[in-house]
Amino acid sequence: MEIKNKIAAEIKSAAQTLIEEKIFKASGDLPEISLEVPPKKEFGDFATNFAMQSAKIFHAAPKKIAEELKNKINANFIDKIEIAGAGFMNFYLKSDVIYSELKNIFDNVESFGQLPSKNNLPIQIEYVSANPTGLLHVGHGRGAAAGSAIVNILPFLRV
Repeated sequence: MEIKNKIAAEIKSAAQTLIEEKIFKASGDLPEISLEVPPKKEFGDFATNFAMQSAKIFHAAPKKIAEELKNKINANFIDKIEIAGAGFMNFYLKSDVIYSELKNIFDNVESFGQLPSKNNLPIQIEYVSANPTGLLHVGHGRGAAAGSAIVNILPFLRV
């Protein structure tokens, strides 16, 4: 997620620079920057249609906006940016970025994926009875498995 945020920040900064340098005159607020993982690897690591979404605000063709944004983005973690179709921007990350993120995951395997705690309220989960009042059946086993999975996931949710 951190890489997506960095790319979005680069796009936003480039758009602000285009406005400040009067390359484009903005007539409203810039749209939210949405980055997606393309369906095929040959389209890059991330893609956005920000240039097409901002065409009305910049009063320019999406392809021209994408080209200007590409020229203003100077991030050391991006290998290249390609413009596709009417103004899609495909971002290709440098390979060392991906490797450093994988190393970060392996170095922090115990806490990777955990969210910061919102509060410290105790949570009690009861999912299987140690003293069943009747015969055991498959539902008891399912309840134990589901409860165990919830307990294992709970630290990552940080509710």
